[in-house]
Amino acid sequence: MCSSDLRVLIPEFGEQTRLDEIDTAKIDAYRAKLVAEGRLSARTINKRLAQLHAIFKRAQRVHGLPTNPVAGAERQPHRRSGDFTALAAAEVELLAANATNDQDAALFEVAAFTGLRLGELRGLRWADVDRDRRLVHVRRSYTRGEEGPPKSGKVRSVPLVDQAARALDTLSHRERFTEDDDRVFVNALGEPFEESAMRRRFYDALDAAELSRIRFHDLRHTFGTLDE
Repeated sequence: MCSSDLRVLIPEFGEQTRLDEIDTAKIDAYRAKLVAEGRLSARTINKRLAQLHAIFKRAQRVHGLPTNPVAGAERQPHRRSGDFTALAAAEVELLAANATNDQDAALFEVAAFTGLRLGELRGLRWADVDRDRRLVHVRRSYTRGEEGPPKSGKVRSVPLVDQAARALDTLSHRERFTEDDDRVFVNALGEPFEESAMRRRFYDALDAAELSRIRFHDLRHTFGTLDE
């Protein structure tokens, strides 16, 4: 890593800051700050993230740092003229087929075919899934370790299309956490899954499926194209 690379990163994170004090949330906040400033292109912002990724990767290899927080951070969408970050339905199925586990596969499909935000998926409970009326009721969101109302502040219902219905049906046959009050997408203790680790698996699935790198949030664009 050359000194000019470090000069643009040190002012944000501090020269005396330990690498193990920087988590994925701080990396995401750094990216959001660069976007809000409006001075850098998406390509340059992603270059900054790549620089950070290399720093942490070396720290893992040389100094035994346990995790690389940049690996689970969102990248800034970079589109050439005419590009769009939605996946086709068949590509979503391919992504799910390359997921690390059954829950991730269902998560990717439900995100793409319902348009729910990540916090809404983390807050989803089985009682919110109305199979008879083929609806998903979005009643809450789980973000930053707290449960609250959806981003809009209002409860809404979205259609449960076939792809999402099948994914949820498969997940409902797991051994535990299938009661009405249980969360749909959970960790081993039945609590909301860890966000940055899921993002790392998401990028791994994209790579394994040989699909273009997109953000997890971009899965919502697939839902927006279903009627087109």
